[in-house]
Amino acid sequence: MNHTTTSTSQTHYKSFLITRRSCMQHYDLLIIISSAPGNFERRNNIRKTWAFERSAKPRWTSVFLVAQTWNETVSNVLLDEDEALKDLVRANYYDHYWNQTRKIQMGFEWAVTYCNFSFLLKLDDDVFVHVPRVLSFLSAPTTPKKKFYAGNHYTNPVPLRKGK
Repeated sequence: MNHTTTSTSQTHYKSFLITRRSCMQHYDLLIIISSAPGNFERRNNIRKTWAFERSAKPRWTSVFLVAQTWNETVSNVLLDEDEALKDLVRANYYDHYWNQTRKIQMGFEWAVTYCNFSFLLKLDDDVFVHVPRVLSFLSAPTTPKKKFYAGNHYTNPVPLRKGK
């Protein structure tokens, strides 16, 4: 597989990003959702439910992070899905559980290179989000507008040595 090496003033890293499509406007919230290539039904359910924005100038949008697959049928369906819906961010490595770091890196790279947004939310495709509540939380006067990271905080976590 051909990997592009991108150079910055401080680091060198391999870019796995294929998608070069830009966001069409500024978003208050950009949601990037990790998804396996064959999870068509999950992606469609998300599109039909919480990720469906009805306004003419939405405050938020969502995209799906999807890597390559060895299954040619699934790969062809992914090409059609991306052409029709234009909400997939694709990578040039093959999907595997142990490549999650690459998928997240690729999603962040796409977001900062091709989108203009105030907040970024990273999810998996097995999560439900109440977007109006998230937007309300993010627009609260007490929510920091820069260098803000939110999530579960575990005090004195014990590392899991088996399984995923």
